[in-house]
Amino acid sequence: MSHNTYYPRLDSIRAIAVLAVFLCHSEISRQLSVDKSPFQFSGGTYGVDVFFVLSGYLITTILLKEILQTGTINKSRFYLNRALRLFPAIGVALILMVIPIYFIADKTQALSNSFFLVTYTGDIVPLFLHFFKNLQFPVFFGHSWSLAVEEQFYLLYTFVLLFAFHYYTKFSSKKNLLDTFPTFNILFLVLLIASSIILKDRYYKFFGWRFFEIFFGCYTALFFNMAYNRIYTGSPKTQKITRFINKIYTNRYSLVITLILFGYFLFFNTKYFLNLNFYLITIMASILIVNAVNVENRGLNKILNNKTLVYLGKRSYGIYLYHYPLLASIEYGYVKFPFTIKNVYEKAFIDDSICFLLTLLIAILSYQYIEKYFLKLKRSFA
Repeated sequence: MSHNTYYPRLDSIRAIAVLAVFLCHSEISRQLSVDKSPFQFSGGTYGVDVFFVLSGYLITTILLKEILQTGTINKSRFYLNRALRLFPAIGVALILMVIPIYFIADKTQALSNSFFLVTYTGDIVPLFLHFFKNLQFPVFFGHSWSLAVEEQFYLLYTFVLLFAFHYYTKFSSKKNLLDTFPTFNILFLVLLIASSIILKDRYYKFFGWRFFEIFFGCYTALFFNMAYNRIYTGSPKTQKITRFINKIYTNRYSLVITLILFGYFLFFNTKYFLNLNFYLITIMASILIVNAVNVENRGLNKILNNKTLVYLGKRSYGIYLYHYPLLASIEYGYVKFPFTIKNVYEKAFIDDSICFLLTLLIAILSYQYIEKYFLKLKRSFA
């Protein structure tokens, strides 16, 4: 298995995930929901779960390499790199989308959308609305909650990881962070179930259990990092669990089942007991990521090495950020195209096609002429 920190095939997974999210938010999906069709794209939201697991995997792979080489993490450089990656596209979104909101919607909506977008607090909107009456729900950037969860996690993670190394393993080969994996899974399930019962409809954006999805990606990186496991062997029980996970994850049947289930979850709207489907999706996402990184998996690699998917994956952040304001502008009636189509599905298809092409155009231009510059700057700090 390769141990680089950049994997083009993971860009393809990003592309598939963001396209699934677009389908879920599309006018066609909304119309299918109105008609109560069993065949919907509501499962496209699982693309967000894939992003969470992938983020945990990648960030841990990168930070592990630094810790094993230096014994610490350069936090200033880490957070500067995060800012250079995220804020240029945020700036584009503010200029191209929030300013028009100021004119086509109202000043309060413009203020609210820019506030929750820039402060990365989109996951706790109800809390702010309770205390600040001059704010409104950000209808154009309501999807920014997932970006908020991810950044809140990153704010804490460098400290958590260093603490774990210094105070749990104490850099001793007899201890391994994977020793905590069984306890972690129990806590994950308890928190997910408790959130579903206590928070009811508001459980979905709760950062608490969402953090555990990202942490699952972190554990996945630990399981499959040979350099780390050579140094930190851990207990015999942990070694046994590691061998078991490796065997299950790299089994071709596990991958086939994962792909079939992802397809089913994407197209069919079904409800699950206490939302335990999210735990299953988290495991499935980690299996997909491990197999994408594994150079020996030729069948999957042939699909994920597709140049178009890799291209879209590199621009997936922009696609995710820009698509929802365009779709919301149509959904809430702020933008109307100068033609009339009676068939609701034909209209939805045309609306979605225009929004997708505009999203793609903005994302490509943003990446090429703005984000790339800051990515080069970011690499100079590496």
